[in-house]
Parts: sequence; structure tokens; C-alpha cells
Amino acid sequence: IARRFDSAIRRAVPGLSKSDLFWRLKFLFGALHHGQEMWLRFDDIPKMPHVAGLPRPDLEGFIQQFIAFAAAGVKAPIPRRRGRKPAFPPTRSRK
Repeated sequence: IARRFDSAIRRAVPGLSKSDLFWRLKFLFGALHHGQEMWLRFDDIPKMPHVAGLPRPDLEGFIQQFIAFAAAGVKAPIPRRRGRKPAFPPTRSRK
């Protein structure tokens, strides 16, 4: 499954370097984990005043929100830093 997922992401954003893909997937999986925990424990989590009273979204609503968020994050352009090292240096392959 992981190979198919990696392959699908590579097809969706063919211009990403291996390093950019690595970090974006790390952030994506972290957001997915956090989102799942929030959805599963929605009723038990103390609410911030601006979200008090909101009902838990249905599962399909959660999935659609996450897909929209993830797609935008994976496809977002990377701002290049002028005259400085990249924030996340390229990953090195092990031999």
C-alpha cells in the first residue's frame, strides 16, 4: 500500500524533489494522525471559545476536509530562501 501511495503522490506532483516529498509526507501523516484523534475524541476535548457548540463533523465531512487540506499542502509551491541554506536540507541516501 505504501508503494502505491508514494507512486500516486509522485504522479500528482512530479516536480517535487525527494527531500520535499519526504517532508511533505511527514507533515501530512502528522496532520492525519492529529485529525483522526481530534475527530475520534471530539466530544471529550476541551473546546476553545470560538468552536464551542460546534457538532462533531460526520466521517465523510472529516474525510473531505482532510483531502482538501492535504492536497493543497502537498501541491503548494515552496518559497525559496535567498542567500540562505534551505530550511530542510535534502535527504541523503544511505549506502
